Amino acid sequence: MRELTDKQQEVLGFIRTFVAKHGVPPTVREIGGRFKVTPRAAFDHLRALERKGALQRRVSAGRTSRALTLTDPPARATHAVPIPGLEILANDVRCTHGATVGRVDREQLFYLMARGLPRSEAERLIVRGFFQDVLDRIELEPVREAVTAALEARIPQG
Repeated sequence: MRELTDKQQEVLGFIRTFVAKHGVPPTVREIGGRFKVTPRAAFDHLRALERKGALQRRVSAGRTSRALTLTDPPARATHAVPIPGLEILANDVRCTHGATVGRVDREQLFYLMARGLPRSEAERLIVRGFFQDVLDRIELEPVREAVTAALEARIPQG
């Protein structure tokens, strides 16, 4: 393994600590948030660590990323950046990253509208369902309620 810079050692240390605490590697967004850089810049740091032999890519099961576009037509700036996962050799930890981006499913929308819901309410219900599995994982009730309220405020009204 080639010599790592101080920043690369700091990033690698953060990843190892994160894995020890959470059992899975951090996402590039979590790395970016910790070091106050964009997810793309965090990914570039990870690629540098890979080139130096500190990390290794592995195709395997792992994390997924799902994005739902809410503009009609989708805004030009609407996008998601799927970033592959990396394996930390010292801990034999692996994680992959898959991503999907899409609009509200037409079949789901049809199903709800066929049962009498107006289009706007059907779309709101689908969007709420999209976020529900994440909200269900928030254990602290006041935090879950605050996040739910923030999401409700951002879901387009009919």
